[in-house]
Amino acid sequence: MSKSKNILFLMSGSIAVPKAIVLLKMLLDDNFIVRVACTDSTFNFIDKSEVESLTGFPVIHKNFQNKLDMEHINLGRWADLCLLCPATANTINHLSYGSGDNIVGTLFLAYELGKKPFVIAPAMNTQMYHNPATRDSIIKLKNWGLDVLPTNFGELACGEVGEGRLLEPDFIFSYIKNRYFNGEPKKKILITAGATKESIDGVRFITNFSTGRTGAKIADQLTLLGCDVTLVKATSASLPKYTSNIINFTDFNSLNQTLKNELSSSSHDAVIMTAAISDFSVDKLVPNEQEVKPDTDLKISSTDDLSIKLKKNFKIINNLNSYSKNKNLKIIAFKLTKTKDQKTQINAVDKILSNPDIHMVIHNDLNDIESNNHKFNIFSRNSENLPRLDLQAATNTIYDSIQINLNQNKIKETQV
Repeated sequence: MSKSKNILFLMSGSIAVPKAIVLLKMLLDDNFIVRVACTDSTFNFIDKSEVESLTGFPVIHKNFQNKLDMEHINLGRWADLCLLCPATANTINHLSYGSGDNIVGTLFLAYELGKKPFVIAPAMNTQMYHNPATRDSIIKLKNWGLDVLPTNFGELACGEVGEGRLLEPDFIFSYIKNRYFNGEPKKKILITAGATKESIDGVRFITNFSTGRTGAKIADQLTLLGCDVTLVKATSASLPKYTSNIINFTDFNSLNQTLKNELSSSSHDAVIMTAAISDFSVDKLVPNEQEVKPDTDLKISSTDDLSIKLKKNFKIINNLNSYSKNKNLKIIAFKLTKTKDQKTQINAVDKILSNPDIHMVIHNDLNDIESNNHKFNIFSRNSENLPRLDLQAATNTIYDSIQINLNQNKIKETQV
């Protein structure tokens, strides 16, 4: 992209307008030059003079606002990027059928699509977001080359819970800056997700409750932030929406071999270990007092008495640095506990951080997950733990940490 940092910031009338103003301030603080155009309904949520005092430019809200001016043409030529935030269902549907009955639609029609990025950040009620008209419009706009962001899942202004919530301002800011205004090479990140399955015979296995959803969501968010992400996931784990480079694993051995192959053949900047890896694999089976080796071609009869001897697996995370082509690999571990005792939780994290190769630990507790309060604590060596964060904020912190050039034996505290 151009070295200039001109953003045409479009807004439509939504309860999320105050969040968009937070984003506007972040862009201005980072020395972007921002001009704002909006629908008249936007002024139900923000005063025009407030926006003008922030940007230093008049807010354009009408076609031919100053009679013979050509702002609907000039602003599009001036901008390096156009951002529509928040984008209501009404505005998205208007854009998809080419309506120019307000300034946002006219600016869209005059914009050089395909030559410069046009980013849309939707915000609306869940039913509006999933309405066939809106879904078709989003697909059409994507096919035209527009960059339509996803929405957050959460509580909406109407009191309902679901998709449609505007992404947080810091995420949109990081996304725009790193995807479109960052001249550095993409960060190459490997993420593991899901549960290993240790075979007993051809129809039975030992596993755990991990769904891989956290890993898939982190992969998606880092992909949206402009990283080159490879997701190494269990065959049955959740699929990401935006990450396309996926490698499947089944058991402990296949995961270990996959990580060894990937890290040794390509230089990754970081590995994020969200996978729930079995501490034990099946060593021997004793059906009816007759010892046999586990085998997927074997099926033990349900009428047999069965004893299973397990063997302890080594910690894959401790070998990642030796596997890695990049000896400055940043390793981020996840730790799940099941205790309300904070001291026990911290001791579990400290045990992982005793490995000097591990730079950060993302901790959560099963009690919080079961009570629908799924928050993450982030720990780095020689620092206090950071505040409890939701997944999006935790991912932003991970991303910021990966950007820092750390040496292996000293960890700097990251900032949210």
